[in-house]
Amino acid sequence: MKLTTTCALALLGAAGTAYGRVIDFETDAGGIPDSKTLDTAWANGRLLNKTLASLESGDELLFQNKTYYTMGGIQADGLKDVVIRIEGTIEYSDDMKQWPRRQDDSVLECLSFTNAENVTFTSSNKGVFQGNGDTWWGIPGVGYLERTENRPRLFHMDTCKSVLVENIRFLQSPYWTFTANSMDGLEVLEQTVPFCFAQ
Repeated sequence: MKLTTTCALALLGAAGTAYGRVIDFETDAGGIPDSKTLDTAWANGRLLNKTLASLESGDELLFQNKTYYTMGGIQADGLKDVVIRIEGTIEYSDDMKQWPRRQDDSVLECLSFTNAENVTFTSSNKGVFQGNGDTWWGIPGVGYLERTENRPRLFHMDTCKSVLVENIRFLQSPYWTFTANSMDGLEVLEQTVPFCFAQ
């Protein structure tokens, strides 16, 4: 593993949008803002997975200064040379019974990136990932005994290269807040992650 702290990543991330598209999650992808219903969470979750899968080199995915309520299980594989700009809040559902699961009943992460290269997560102010962790933790001690380790990580990366995370706040994670495994070049600025594990 190699962790780097250079400004080169920021320059690469900014350069990546020079000839790409700016995709507004609401106006271009159909995302639904400021609606905290289960139907909205599922709709935004499907749209977010679909939009991430469609991103091409040089694209920027933009979330305006609004709240986008979504279900977990957001997954992206193989992103390259893209910027994800969060000006508002991405808030995950607090409905544990509806949360997507694997066949062995283990929950999917809130947001998971694999095999990404030269990806920037940024905001002009302070973008927010809100995990609604209070629901998962429940009554102190009791909630942990009920669910043990079967809770979603808020932000997870695996086998990624040249990633910059800046001006993003991570709030109320249901489990680990920020995990990064097998990374080659990770820069986190502005102390945006209260608890971070990288290897």
